[in-house]
Amino acid sequence: MALYIQQNLSDDSIQLELEYTTNTFIMMLDDEVIIGYAKLSESIVPKALQPLTALQISRIYIAKKYIGKGIGKQLMQMSIQLAKENNKQIIWLGVWEKNEHAINFYQHGGFEKFEEEIFVLGKDEQTDWLMKKQL
Repeated sequence: MALYIQQNLSDDSIQLELEYTTNTFIMMLDDEVIIGYAKLSESIVPKALQPLTALQISRIYIAKKYIGKGIGKQLMQMSIQLAKENNKQIIWLGVWEKNEHAINFYQHGGFEKFEEEIFVLGKDEQTDWLMKKQL
């Protein structure tokens, strides 16, 4: 996990991600402090979804003390709205198969599993569920 954070969530990595035109970030603030964010990407569409137009939710992260307060739901709703405004047919994401809390959250939001893929977290290979929602 530490290696993944160092490679993907360092200040430099986030700065690079902010510069990519295919990425969109939605930030949730509390007194000007970021308490959660969603990273959306237009660059990748899994073969199983092609030729549909799609938007990927690459990340939804919430500060620990704000989990369960509706921030994730708001970020999800805003992500779906942005996908619709950009005429996307599908919104999709990947989630670790053992993250039952997140899987339940996405299923309650209308997402369904469409395939699995291997995700490398540091040096550890994990199975992710790819989930989609028709818009």
